[in-house]
Amino acid sequence: MMPTLAAGQIIPPDQAMAAYRTQQRILALWDVGASQIERDNQDSRFAPALEAIRGRYFGTGFSFLSRIVERQSLRVNPALDIRKTAELYAETTAPIAELRDFYVERMIAQAEMRQHESLLAMLATLGLAATMVAAVPALAWIAYRQVLRPLLQIRSQIQAICDREPRPVLGDAGTVPQVRNLVRAVDTLWDREHEREALDVERHRLAERLKMLSETDQLTGLANRRGLDLALSAMSAQADDSLGFILVDVDHFKSINDRFGHSSGDRVLSEVANRLTHVAGSDGMVARYGGEEFAVAVADREIGTLLDLAESIRESIEATPVVVPTVGSIALTVSCGVAVESLPEARWDWLVEQADAALYEAKASGRNRVRATNGILRRWGPAERAEPDRQFPITEDAA
Repeated sequence: MMPTLAAGQIIPPDQAMAAYRTQQRILALWDVGASQIERDNQDSRFAPALEAIRGRYFGTGFSFLSRIVERQSLRVNPALDIRKTAELYAETTAPIAELRDFYVERMIAQAEMRQHESLLAMLATLGLAATMVAAVPALAWIAYRQVLRPLLQIRSQIQAICDREPRPVLGDAGTVPQVRNLVRAVDTLWDREHEREALDVERHRLAERLKMLSETDQLTGLANRRGLDLALSAMSAQADDSLGFILVDVDHFKSINDRFGHSSGDRVLSEVANRLTHVAGSDGMVARYGGEEFAVAVADREIGTLLDLAESIRESIEATPVVVPTVGSIALTVSCGVAVESLPEARWDWLVEQADAALYEAKASGRNRVRATNGILRRWGPAERAEPDRQFPITEDAA
């Protein structure tokens, strides 16, 4: 409107109406703004500034401008000095400028305060970060001693259990409850592992005991028939030249049992076993073949050596009676059958068959004798073994 007023023209109705609406909006905004300013600002300077605005601007300048607009919209006022009017109106806006300056100062002060607070917060953050950086090595060392090192030791303990190795030394378990619980759990695992090892040892001992019982004659302590079969297999694998086999039968053993009792018969069998073991020596395998029969197996012996060994056995039994405390002395004799075969053709079933045939002939010839079949002697012994005055009479081949 200022150009219209300066030109001394009548203000058009639309401009006058627009000016009126603008004034109403300014009044409404002032009511809201002034109330907000009074409520939010505790600075003592704001109250006088607001009163000055109400008195000078809205009380004087605002109404002054309204009257000019109202009059100029009806007729031209030739006496209106637009410059003086503007100066008078500007003077009424001075409190608004003061309020603006108060706001600017306050905003600057608040900005400076926020900057100061931000600086303090940044310094506090940097201090905390520096403290944390300084504390990291100490915290890492504590974590290593209290958690990591015990866990590594627990791992080595568990690995030792899995690999069945000796238990490693476990150091300080720390003070963390969960880690100490793990250590106690590992201790329990070791206890169970020791129990398992003890059970394994006992199981192995029992297995060996059962094996020994299954291969050993309980009366004499010699190998039984099963033990003899296993020993013969091993002996045949280790021998270089030949395998020899002697069957020994206690003569008239049934009569000994009938006359002196089975306990005396057991005593006789035990003594025969001892003498056979003594005569056969470390190179011979002695076994109880069954009942009153015994077997002696040797490797890499010629027929003459085997016949001499059988004769030594016969003489050892005949020379010294067996003394039974409740009965007295019991005279004994034995009959022996000898067989030998070269490797690798040797078969134990054939050797047993030949030795059994020779034993049968020794018993049929009057007992207390050593015999070998003609086939064995022809293949292994010199011709003079067949002469009648030799000590080892010859039988026909068992077929």
